[in-house]
Amino acid sequence: MSTKNMAAVLYSANDLRYEEIPIPQPKENQVQIAIKTVGICGSDDHYYKHGRIWDFIVKDPMILGHESSGVITAVGKNVSHLQVGDPVAIEPGVPCTNCDKCKSGLYNLCPLVQFCATPPVNGTLCNYYCHDAAYVFKIPVSEDKPGFKDHLFEKAALLEPTSVAVHACGQAQVSEGDKILILGAGSIGVLNMLTAKAYGAKTVLMTDVSQSQLDFASKAGADFVVNVRELKGTPAEIAKHLIEKVGGLFDACIECSGFEQSIQTGIHSVKPNGNVVLVGMADPEPKIPVSVICVRELKVKGIFRYRHTYPKAIDLVASGKLNLECMIPPEHGKFTLDKVHEAFAVGFPAPGTTLPHPKPIKVMIDCSIKGEK
Repeated sequence: MSTKNMAAVLYSANDLRYEEIPIPQPKENQVQIAIKTVGICGSDDHYYKHGRIWDFIVKDPMILGHESSGVITAVGKNVSHLQVGDPVAIEPGVPCTNCDKCKSGLYNLCPLVQFCATPPVNGTLCNYYCHDAAYVFKIPVSEDKPGFKDHLFEKAALLEPTSVAVHACGQAQVSEGDKILILGAGSIGVLNMLTAKAYGAKTVLMTDVSQSQLDFASKAGADFVVNVRELKGTPAEIAKHLIEKVGGLFDACIECSGFEQSIQTGIHSVKPNGNVVLVGMADPEPKIPVSVICVRELKVKGIFRYRHTYPKAIDLVASGKLNLECMIPPEHGKFTLDKVHEAFAVGFPAPGTTLPHPKPIKVMIDCSIKGEK
């Protein structure tokens, strides 16, 4: 075990430093983890560039990162289900367990949840990190569960955004033979498409305004992709075009962009008594067609992160039902921890920036200690 713990520490907007921090020791209900892979999320970039998201403000130095995997290096005295050497994924939110929401199972809505890289809680972009063992999950690697055989730590890190998709598809009640509309073809949209397919959806149509993202989604398995930038008309007219593409109204819509017009389009596209799940949060107060919701008795639901999803996500990937290979970035999307600034520049380039390679769907950082991969 190394005697150093290097980390990517955000002091304020655009002040991200690669520096040494103390190696944390696990408390009685915690485990210490040698972090292997961390995926960079849009929230990490927003904190990096703006120093805040809504009322969550970086007032003191904070380590970024929450899409994480690693290897157990020490366990607290009360921990028995994990052992040193276990490969693990980290569910980044630790709720209080005592409030009404926690006691009713809705722990993602706990008002006291401690979530990695949400001020003032530190994240996982470091060599060593301690976390509540109840929210650390061993990754199965065996002949009968081959899904994690290749790119184990990359896929384990992807379980965090995959959990968003598992929660969204659960709320959308995706089932065998469904026609599903997914609006927004970024990484969360693509993961929702892959998850919907794993749940048995027969047809998935995806929309976006970026042709490169749609091309990626098509290669990843979307049955239809539509560039809505090229369509004229109102949201209702665009919805009619999408409905004609698949031969009827959609069973459910999962909206991953958060933009008003996209939300409106999704609502117009869903069959009576169908589900509209809102994942994206771009426009804070969008106008929505309430008359359509009422007349069709649509169930419009928001989701916030996820709950009870890691075991399901692990099982889907391990069994091979959900293949995350397409989400593993190419070499130009992988960085070591000391190159964290370059990682953000590639994953979230400034407008007008020309990159030497196509922008990867996901950027990942290898936090391994040199010689301990």
